[in-house]
Amino acid sequence: MAIAAGYLLGPDAGFITGSGLLIDGGLIAAMRAGTLPTPA
Repeated sequence: MAIAAGYLLGPDAGFITGSGLLIDGGLIAAMRAGTLPTPA
């Protein structure tokens, strides 16, 4: 989360408007790809 916060505080973040920044460690992407590890 610190990297995302640093980015949002930096000068490049001035181009982001009306966007949500998902910070979940890739969980949603893994769910969509069907590659979540199965519980033991």
